[in-house]
Amino acid sequence: MFQDPSGNRIAQWRDVTPQQGIVDLSLPLSAEPALGTYAIEAQGTRHSFSMEEYVLPKFEVTLELPPVVTVLDKILLLRVCGRYTYGKPVLGKVQASLCREEQPVYHGYHLHAKRTGALCTELTGQTDSNGCFSREVGTAPFNLTQSGYRMSLQAKASLVEEGTGVELNATKSCDIVSEIATVTFEDADNTYRAGIPYTGKMLLKAAGGSALKNEKLQLFVSYGDVRQNQTFLTDESGRASFELDTSGWTGRVTLRGHFKQVDRSSVFGRVSPSYLDAHRNLEPFYSKSQSFLKIRWLGGVLPCDQAQQLQVDYIIAREVLGNESRSLDFIFLVVAKGAIARILHKGLDLREGAGLKGSFSVELPFGADLAPAATVLGYTVLPNGEMAADSARLHVAKCFPNKQQPPKPQPFNQWGLVPE
Repeated sequence: MFQDPSGNRIAQWRDVTPQQGIVDLSLPLSAEPALGTYAIEAQGTRHSFSMEEYVLPKFEVTLELPPVVTVLDKILLLRVCGRYTYGKPVLGKVQASLCREEQPVYHGYHLHAKRTGALCTELTGQTDSNGCFSREVGTAPFNLTQSGYRMSLQAKASLVEEGTGVELNATKSCDIVSEIATVTFEDADNTYRAGIPYTGKMLLKAAGGSALKNEKLQLFVSYGDVRQNQTFLTDESGRASFELDTSGWTGRVTLRGHFKQVDRSSVFGRVSPSYLDAHRNLEPFYSKSQSFLKIRWLGGVLPCDQAQQLQVDYIIAREVLGNESRSLDFIFLVVAKGAIARILHKGLDLREGAGLKGSFSVELPFGADLAPAATVLGYTVLPNGEMAADSARLHVAKCFPNKQQPPKPQPFNQWGLVPE
């Protein structure tokens, strides 16, 4: 039975047979149903719901905070803005609060430091001509390094429209973190080929995710009893590229990317800042003859209408070639969309005097058939039956198959005619 807000029975179902213990019924409502509380009753069980008119607010309030605040930050920016539904800024009075709440104290756990409730700052002001109120807030009142409080800041704001007194509210929170910056490895393999340069990048990011440029990073390389250290400078994107000589590497090699050292001493009740290092353990790539092939990584998204040069490093053991081998063939298969899209060939002259360690390039034409990603598999089969191989993943920009390069302008002679 279905009743409207006036108690009138507006629908009833009789002799309903459940399907697997479930009854699915529906009742279309009119375009303008009566507002109020409706009731549904079945087998002595009664349920009600409310029908109300929704009025779209004529303006909205947004509250902005930084994505995170570190324990070393001295100030943060709080911003409150009001906008009408048609985009015009709202003029009015803003009241805001920013608080760090107490951490709940569980049974049997007490801090020695006495706490006096939430740590708060109150702000008031008027929106400007853009409908916004901005204020730099000092973090000292929140004792960001003091434990016993939540590792987050809670903000509340209200905007009272000038002239009408209409008030709307907004809330926002941001985390407090102790990790000031983080180093990570990019484009760095988990294996190395002894004798072929090992390449990669270190990326330095602040707690909020922004890249840190023009900062010094240290790279520590350890294997056996050997310890090496190099210093690099990050570029505009927060990255530092490195190329390491692997000719003396043996066994497991450990890489550590380091930014800053912090005081390891801890104080009870205090949160200490930290800088997270990058770690990578490298295992040697196996080859019976110590013959290797390495395709250098092509970074970023590659244009689909422009050929690229694949740089390839190689080491071929002399003893596997024998005395009769004068050349060696390298094959590169380009796989995209589950099929082989390109087959490239490179011949290497091994006549007397030619090195068995070096590098060469292979031109790889790109097209829409390779977008959005392709894999290059390069290999060579040595005379003893052993194969040296490597693969690389390529990311290709999307484009239309009919995109063509503009024709090259034809040269004209002194009479304005195209020469034959």
